[in-house]
Amino acid sequence: MSEQWQRARLIPASSSRTSDENEQRATSALLAVLGIVPVFAKSLLTPLGASITRNTTIETFIETTFDLPGGGKVRPDGLIRISRPKHAPFVALVEVKTGRNTLNPEQLNSYIEVARSEGFDSDQLREGSLGGNSHRAAILLGCL
Repeated sequence: MSEQWQRARLIPASSSRTSDENEQRATSALLAVLGIVPVFAKSLLTPLGASITRNTTIETFIETTFDLPGGGKVRPDGLIRISRPKHAPFVALVEVKTGRNTLNPEQLNSYIEVARSEGFDSDQLREGSLGGNSHRAAILLGCL
């Protein structure tokens, strides 16, 4: 994993002119709140397999880039990394869609490839809605 990734920000600097920019802003704000409010992160991520305690460090990033095993690159909208002393980190790749944008199965399959090539223990895919039908997220789970 790269330390050159852009950290999620509560108030993103990107504009909101296109649906891609809206997704980036929504992802950044959501992920930033997860890093700032551990109780919220715990309620959202514990059912997905994350363990969040007092000694937990929650890091969130947007527009993370990975190399595909067969060549090429993919860029999930975000990444959540949860670290605890003496435990393997919990990592979730996040894909957010706003408005009428839909989740693309090919895109999600490429994220599964990334999870496997990065050595994630699992590649469970969870889809859900945030705030009704207008915001959807897919979270690809894994632990290093």
